[in-house]
Amino acid sequence: MRGKQNPRRHQGDPPPEPHPADIAAILGPVVDASPMAMAATSGTDHLVRHANPAFCRLVGREWNVVVGHSLAASLPKTRRARTSTLLDRVYSTGVAERTGNLGLADDGQDSALWASTTWPILGDNQHPTGLLLQLSATTDHTRAPDRAADLAIEVREANRRLLVAGLEAQQQADNESAINAELRESTEALQASERRYWRRAAELQATIDAIEDGVAVLDDAGAVTVMNDALIRTLGHPVATEADLGRALSGADLHPGAEPSRLQLRPDGRWLEIRTFRADDAHPDDAPSRVVMIRDITQERADRDAREAFVGVLSHELRTPVTTILGMSRLLGRATIEGDARTRRELIGDVAAEAERLDRLVEDLLVLSRTERGQLIVEPEPVLLQHVIREAVAAEASRFPLVNFVADIQSLPPVSADRTYVTQVVRNLLSNAGKYGPDGPCEVKVLADRDGDDIVVQVLDEGTNFPTADRDRLFDLFFRASAPSRLKPGAGIGLYVTRVLVEAMDGRVWAAEREGGGSAFGFTLPIMAVAREPESA
Repeated sequence: MRGKQNPRRHQGDPPPEPHPADIAAILGPVVDASPMAMAATSGTDHLVRHANPAFCRLVGREWNVVVGHSLAASLPKTRRARTSTLLDRVYSTGVAERTGNLGLADDGQDSALWASTTWPILGDNQHPTGLLLQLSATTDHTRAPDRAADLAIEVREANRRLLVAGLEAQQQADNESAINAELRESTEALQASERRYWRRAAELQATIDAIEDGVAVLDDAGAVTVMNDALIRTLGHPVATEADLGRALSGADLHPGAEPSRLQLRPDGRWLEIRTFRADDAHPDDAPSRVVMIRDITQERADRDAREAFVGVLSHELRTPVTTILGMSRLLGRATIEGDARTRRELIGDVAAEAERLDRLVEDLLVLSRTERGQLIVEPEPVLLQHVIREAVAAEASRFPLVNFVADIQSLPPVSADRTYVTQVVRNLLSNAGKYGPDGPCEVKVLADRDGDDIVVQVLDEGTNFPTADRDRLFDLFFRASAPSRLKPGAGIGLYVTRVLVEAMDGRVWAAEREGGGSAFGFTLPIMAVAREPESA
């Protein structure tokens, strides 16, 4: 019979002692089968774990009063001392003893003597764990030797059974310990694998979220298992299934293909590029997932269209002055030319004007090229804006004979700027005002005044107001405002170059509508530090 096991026992510990319940279970049949008074105890307190009816009759106690209490307490008082001494001695030495006198009874039977035989119950370590006590009155003592021999055999068998139970318990405990160790190792490995999984999942999600293009992962059932914020921004809302994604993309084909598909969304007109990839490294038992990448190419297409338009306009802008210069040069090169010296001077003036126009276009292109390469260099020096503005007004007046350029300039402190670039900025703004002014005679006014540590310059024209929606884009590269302005010659880089140069000189530019019609374009440049002191003093 196996006893209850200690759950904290480890391999190498001594085998556990039989539990009192095991003693009662194993020796119970032996005790009950005996016609003589017998009881089984456990521990140094000699608590009775089982007693047969003959024992209860002999001591004159009920079974439930005997079992669970000290054996000596079940005996008459005159017999307790000797019995306790006997029990302690047998439990201590582990040697069985017989005695023919445990004292006289205190119930009036003065002639009744009790004889006893006490056997130790040995545990796995061969140390007593309990006792088996047989009692008999002197009238039964003549049969005691034979019965004692039988009981000795039964006790030895009981001890053997206890030893076997202890060995089995030890083997079971060892097996359970090994199983628990393997279980702990498996649990720790599973937990480590789970931590790695969640770490990789978090890294993958962070990587997907960092991608600027929209990303959606579809499983074999068409469910969206992963999506990033860029996809939600592109579509305007999250999606849960392939059907939802297809509707959001106006029915686009989401099957893997070698070439991306492009579509224009309605009604906002945005252009999207869609690529679908198959996850071919999926488990053999799983259907492969699909990864859909969506990129907004609206601005890319707009930039491409603008570049193509720019190339076309630039070709025209270059060809016009080159054609004029080439034709008039050939005309001037003839040996004879109709007309007088005045005609010759006019032809030479036209050649010079077209060459200057070509030169200014080349200068703007150079600024554009240096800006894109990050090689735009500004060499600050003291610049008197009143001088630069008057020179630029005089130069532009010859180009626009119907425009009356008026420069209302007071004496100004010098600014810290690059004179060449300042001249280019002023001439670009004056040219823009003359080009987009009314077809007939008109006026363009140039104002300049001090505002704190800056000089503010404004160019006011009488042309058609630009649309309010175009205000923030007027200084963008290749941008040209409303349809009427597109009929005018120009490459769409003059105002962009103006903004780049002014900002490179620590200034700012702006555009505004004038009350009553016309536009105002302005810029600021910082006053040189040495020129600020008298003002601040």
